[in-house]
Amino acid sequence: QFLNMNGWNSYIDICKTLISKNDEMQCDNTFKLVEQVISEYVEYLSCNNCLHLINILEAFALYKKNHNISYSAITMFWNVAEIIEKHQKLSKLDEENLLTNTTYLNFTEWQKEFFSAKNMNTPNFYNECFKNLWKDFFSRLVNINGDVRFEVRKAAINIFADIYVAKNSLIDNEISTVIINSYFLEILDKSYFVFEEKLKMNRTKKNTTIEPGTQIKTPKFSDNVGEIKLGDFKIDQLKLP
Repeated sequence: QFLNMNGWNSYIDICKTLISKNDEMQCDNTFKLVEQVISEYVEYLSCNNCLHLINILEAFALYKKNHNISYSAITMFWNVAEIIEKHQKLSKLDEENLLTNTTYLNFTEWQKEFFSAKNMNTPNFYNECFKNLWKDFFSRLVNINGDVRFEVRKAAINIFADIYVAKNSLIDNEISTVIINSYFLEILDKSYFVFEEKLKMNRTKKNTTIEPGTQIKTPKFSDNVGEIKLGDFKIDQLKLP
């Protein structure tokens, strides 16, 4: 007997509480539990669980005592994106096609509640639901880009670009505009900062002397860019080698 929506959310939230205790062994074991949920029980999860999932993945990505956990958590944003995509595609079906869809038929009863007649007949219910989910989803990856570790920021930037390129056809234009003009520019600034940091590391390796107290000002792309329109750029160009 598997958990229902509230059961999974409570389970995930308890795991997130354990991270805050900052006990290395406890956090490692907790991550294994979350990893198991996402990899082995993904078919029993609903998009109603996705916000809780991205919250805990963000917490693990920012967990500084184990770099491997951080990288794995960032990669698992792909799993959550797949859950969102699956439910979003089903939400676009009419009732007749939904009730004969194999994926829907394999859902548990509580998973099917998301596609109840009440929700299907509520104007803009699904549109607003997925707009908010994608917005929250990409905002967490932007937050991870504030991490002090170079490789973690690099991984988050690359996953942001990969997932946006793969899933942007699912994302409402209004939210895409927010992602581009807010998140994209912030990511772009941080991408440049990552390159600057890498150059500094290389200078250090080459024993290049930087005078004490010297401040290197990192310019911001967003300071010189107006509103970006959809189709003006290729976001996969953000990816770092």
